[in-house]
Amino acid sequence: FFPSVQSVVIRDIWEGLLHFSPVVAECLTTLTTKDGALPQGAKTSTALANLVFWREEPGLVAYLRSKGIEYTRFIDDINCSSKAVLTRFELADVVRRIHSMCAKYSLRLKRSKHKVFMSGMRMLTTKLVVNRKVSLPQEERSAIRGAVKKLEVNAQTEQNKSTLWYGRQFRSLSGKVGKLKRFHPNEGAELRERLRAISPR
Repeated sequence: FFPSVQSVVIRDIWEGLLHFSPVVAECLTTLTTKDGALPQGAKTSTALANLVFWREEPGLVAYLRSKGIEYTRFIDDINCSSKAVLTRFELADVVRRIHSMCAKYSLRLKRSKHKVFMSGMRMLTTKLVVNRKVSLPQEERSAIRGAVKKLEVNAQTEQNKSTLWYGRQFRSLSGKVGKLKRFHPNEGAELRERLRAISPR
């Protein structure tokens, strides 16, 4: 998503939405884009990505809300939800309108990533399960537990714990355990204790 957002769109945010003068908007655009697009990983990119559709999104949100459909988006993850079951025509209308909005910014949606979840199915939003309460998918939780076990095995050889590789693995895994702990406190606390026992030298 990020490299597909062109600098002309970012300039429109600085000048059209945030009301900077043309000269300042051009300077800010230069500072927050790279090679004519929004760079992946820059601290400013997420905030700007969330403002990309500022001209079109409010109208789309109002239209969908009038149909009893709630629209949410985080960067490039767009979700629509309804308490009522939508007909095929209504679903097609929602998808068509989102495609139309994206096309105005030269952005295309991947049809392979379109998903429709019905009541009783596992519902995923921004890679989180959101049915009754927000949680991580079971497969991601299992992968984190498996990675902790694997690092514990590596930690049994004492010199491994002083290597740069081990330190990187530990920090990466610590972040994943922190994410898990936000949604599954007991499981996360147990994994955090196991990590403390094998911290790098």
